[in-house]
Amino acid sequence: MEEAEHILTGLVSEFPENTLVLTNIGALRCDQGDYEEAMVFFKKAESIGSADRNLYLNIGIALLNISAKTSADAQNYFKKAEGFEADEWTVMAYFDPQAH
Repeated sequence: MEEAEHILTGLVSEFPENTLVLTNIGALRCDQGDYEEAMVFFKKAESIGSADRNLYLNIGIALLNISAKTSADAQNYFKKAEGFEADEWTVMAYFDPQAH
C-alpha cells in the first residue's frame, strides 16, 4: 500500500486531471479508511466527466462509510454505476456488503 500510495501521489501531481489516477488514489484512500479524502479525488474525477463504473462504485462505498447521513446517497451512486463499464486500469475499493 505504501508503494502504491507513493506512485499514485506522484501521478496525481503530474496528471491532476487524469480520472484513472484520481479514481485509483481515491480507492487507495478508501482502503486506508480515509473516506472523506477519497471523496475529494472521486468528486474531481466525476466533475471532469469520468464514465468509469469503478468510480461510481467507489463513491458509493465512501458515502456508506462516512456517516449515516451520506450513506443515504450511496444507493444513487451504486445505481449510477450500473450504466457504465469498469475501466481496466482502475480498481474498486474493498467493500463488504455484509457489514452494511
